[in-house]
Amino acid sequence: GAIANVVSYLRQRHPKADRPLVDFDTASIFIPVTLLGTVLGVMSNKVFPAVLIMLMLLIVLGYTTWKTMDKGIKLYKIESQLPESGETAPLMSNASEAQVPSDPELSEIVEQESKVPFRTVFILFLFWLGLMTLSLMKGGEAGSVIGVRCGSTQYWLIFAACFPFCIGTSMFFGTQ
Repeated sequence: GAIANVVSYLRQRHPKADRPLVDFDTASIFIPVTLLGTVLGVMSNKVFPAVLIMLMLLIVLGYTTWKTMDKGIKLYKIESQLPESGETAPLMSNASEAQVPSDPELSEIVEQESKVPFRTVFILFLFWLGLMTLSLMKGGEAGSVIGVRCGSTQYWLIFAACFPFCIGTSMFFGTQ
Protein backbone atom coordinates (compact mmCIF):
# COMPACT_ATOMS: atom_id res chain seq x y z
CA GLY A 1 0.00 0.00 0.00
CA ALA A 2 2.69 2.53 0.98
CA ILE A 3 4.87 1.85 -2.08
CA ALA A 4 1.87 2.19 -4.41
CA ASN A 5 0.99 5.45 -2.68
CA VAL A 6 4.51 6.83 -3.23
CA VAL A 7 4.48 5.81 -6.90
CA SER A 8 1.06 7.45 -7.28
CA TYR A 9 2.29 10.74 -5.79
CA LEU A 10 5.45 10.70 -7.92
CA ARG A 11 3.30 11.09 -11.03
CA GLN A 12 1.00 13.84 -9.75
CA ARG A 13 1.73 17.44 -10.69
CA HIS A 14 1.01 20.65 -8.80
CA PRO A 15 -2.24 22.19 -10.06
CA LYS A 16 -0.90 25.75 -10.32
CA ALA A 17 2.83 25.34 -11.00
CA ASP A 18 4.96 23.25 -13.33
CA ARG A 19 6.44 20.98 -10.66
CA PRO A 20 5.65 17.74 -8.83
CA LEU A 21 2.87 17.80 -6.24
CA VAL A 22 5.25 16.67 -3.49
CA ASP A 23 7.89 19.13 -2.30
CA PHE A 24 10.78 16.67 -2.10
CA ASP A 25 13.18 19.19 -0.54
CA THR A 26 10.91 19.53 2.49
CA ALA A 27 10.05 15.83 2.61
CA SER A 28 13.70 14.80 2.53
CA ILE A 29 14.41 16.85 5.66
CA PHE A 30 11.29 15.83 7.60
CA ILE A 31 11.00 12.12 6.77
CA PRO A 32 14.16 10.99 8.66
CA VAL A 33 13.25 12.84 11.87
CA THR A 34 9.62 11.74 11.58
CA LEU A 35 10.71 8.11 11.38
CA LEU A 36 13.03 8.70 14.35
CA GLY A 37 9.96 9.91 16.24
CA THR A 38 8.22 6.70 15.24
CA VAL A 39 11.12 4.61 16.57
CA LEU A 40 11.02 6.57 19.85
CA GLY A 41 7.23 6.26 20.04
CA VAL A 42 7.35 2.49 19.61
CA MET A 43 10.02 2.21 22.29
CA SER A 44 8.13 4.54 24.64
CA ASN A 45 4.98 2.52 24.15
CA LYS A 46 6.82 -0.60 25.33
CA VAL A 47 8.72 1.02 28.22
CA PHE A 48 6.16 3.37 29.82
CA PRO A 49 2.92 2.29 31.52
CA ALA A 50 -0.33 2.76 29.59
CA VAL A 51 -1.53 5.49 31.96
CA LEU A 52 1.58 7.61 31.29
CA ILE A 53 1.24 7.11 27.51
CA MET A 54 -2.40 8.23 27.70
CA LEU A 55 -1.46 11.25 29.81
CA MET A 56 1.30 12.28 27.34
CA LEU A 57 -1.11 11.90 24.41
CA LEU A 58 -3.71 14.04 26.19
CA ILE A 59 -1.13 16.74 26.91
CA VAL A 60 0.02 16.82 23.26
CA LEU A 61 -3.56 16.80 21.95
CA GLY A 62 -4.59 19.54 24.40
CA TYR A 63 -1.62 21.71 23.48
CA THR A 64 -2.14 21.37 19.73
CA THR A 65 -5.88 22.05 20.13
CA TRP A 66 -5.14 25.19 22.16
CA LYS A 67 -2.56 26.46 19.64
CA THR A 68 -4.90 25.77 16.70
CA MET A 69 -7.84 27.53 18.37
CA ASP A 70 -5.63 30.50 19.32
CA LYS A 71 -4.39 30.88 15.74
CA GLY A 72 -7.91 30.44 14.35
CA ILE A 73 -9.31 33.16 16.62
CA LYS A 74 -6.49 35.55 15.68
CA LEU A 75 -7.07 34.92 11.95
CA TYR A 76 -10.84 35.36 12.39
CA LYS A 77 -10.30 38.75 14.06
CA ILE A 78 -7.96 39.87 11.26
CA GLU A 79 -10.30 38.67 8.51
CA SER A 80 -13.33 40.24 10.21
CA GLN A 81 -11.67 43.66 9.99
CA LEU A 82 -11.05 43.39 6.22
CA PRO A 83 -13.45 45.27 3.94
CA GLU A 84 -16.01 43.08 2.19
CA SER A 85 -15.27 44.06 -1.40
CA GLY A 86 -15.80 40.52 -2.64
CA GLU A 87 -12.68 40.67 -4.80
CA THR A 88 -9.55 38.79 -3.93
CA ALA A 89 -6.27 38.68 -5.75
CA PRO A 90 -5.08 35.22 -6.79
CA LEU A 91 -2.13 33.91 -4.81
CA MET A 92 -0.63 32.25 -7.89
CA SER A 93 -1.24 32.33 -11.58
CA ASN A 94 -2.05 29.15 -13.45
CA ALA A 95 0.90 27.12 -14.70
CA SER A 96 -0.15 27.86 -18.28
CA GLU A 97 0.03 31.61 -17.57
CA ALA A 98 3.33 31.46 -15.71
CA GLN A 99 6.23 33.09 -17.44
CA VAL A 100 9.75 31.75 -17.40
CA PRO A 101 11.94 34.19 -15.49
CA SER A 102 14.51 36.14 -17.47
CA ASP A 103 17.25 35.67 -14.83
CA PRO A 104 19.34 32.61 -15.86
CA GLU A 105 19.81 31.46 -12.25
CA LEU A 106 16.07 31.67 -11.61
CA SER A 107 15.35 29.87 -14.89
CA GLU A 108 17.63 27.03 -13.79
CA ILE A 109 15.78 26.71 -10.45
CA VAL A 110 12.40 26.65 -12.20
CA GLU A 111 13.72 23.97 -14.60
CA GLN A 112 15.04 21.84 -11.71
CA GLU A 113 11.79 22.10 -9.77
CA SER A 114 9.76 20.96 -12.79
CA LYS A 115 11.28 17.45 -12.57
CA VAL A 116 10.93 14.71 -9.98
CA PRO A 117 14.28 14.49 -8.13
CA PHE A 118 14.79 10.74 -8.49
CA ARG A 119 18.18 10.99 -6.77
CA THR A 120 16.44 12.32 -3.62
CA VAL A 121 13.74 9.66 -3.86
CA PHE A 122 16.41 6.96 -4.22
CA ILE A 123 18.40 8.26 -1.21
CA LEU A 124 15.18 8.36 0.86
CA PHE A 125 14.52 4.77 -0.19
CA LEU A 126 18.05 3.78 0.91
CA PHE A 127 17.46 5.58 4.21
CA TRP A 128 14.21 3.68 4.76
CA LEU A 129 15.98 0.43 3.88
CA GLY A 130 18.77 1.22 6.37
CA LEU A 131 16.33 2.05 9.17
CA MET A 132 14.37 -1.13 8.42
CA THR A 133 17.62 -3.11 8.58
CA LEU A 134 18.47 -1.59 11.97
CA SER A 135 14.98 -2.45 13.24
CA LEU A 136 15.25 -6.05 12.01
CA MET A 137 18.70 -6.38 13.57
CA LYS A 138 17.40 -5.00 16.87
CA GLY A 139 14.32 -7.18 16.80
CA GLY A 140 11.52 -7.04 19.29
CA GLU A 141 9.00 -9.47 20.72
CA ALA A 142 9.36 -11.77 17.73
CA GLY A 143 13.14 -11.76 18.03
CA SER A 144 16.04 -10.46 16.03
CA VAL A 145 17.13 -11.70 12.61
CA ILE A 146 20.74 -11.82 13.89
CA GLY A 147 19.96 -13.23 17.35
CA VAL A 148 20.19 -10.06 19.45
CA ARG A 149 18.40 -10.51 22.77
CA CYS A 150 15.91 -7.81 23.76
CA GLY A 151 17.47 -5.52 26.40
CA SER A 152 21.04 -6.67 25.78
CA THR A 153 23.95 -4.30 25.16
CA GLN A 154 23.80 -5.04 21.41
CA TYR A 155 20.08 -4.27 21.42
CA TRP A 156 20.61 -0.81 22.95
CA LEU A 157 23.61 -0.07 20.72
CA ILE A 158 21.54 -0.83 17.61
CA PHE A 159 18.68 1.27 19.02
CA ALA A 160 21.11 4.15 19.71
CA ALA A 161 22.48 3.87 16.13
CA CYS A 162 19.07 5.01 14.86
CA PHE A 163 19.67 8.51 16.24
CA PRO A 164 22.81 9.50 14.32
CA PHE A 165 21.52 7.64 11.26
CA CYS A 166 18.23 9.60 11.15
CA ILE A 167 19.63 12.97 12.24
CA GLY A 168 22.63 12.60 9.92
CA THR A 169 20.38 11.83 6.95
CA SER A 170 18.20 14.84 7.72
CA MET A 171 21.28 17.07 8.04
CA PHE A 172 22.66 15.69 4.78
CA PHE A 173 19.49 16.72 2.96
CA GLY A 174 19.42 20.05 4.82
CA THR A 175 22.81 21.02 3.44
CA GLN A 176 21.98 20.11 -0.16
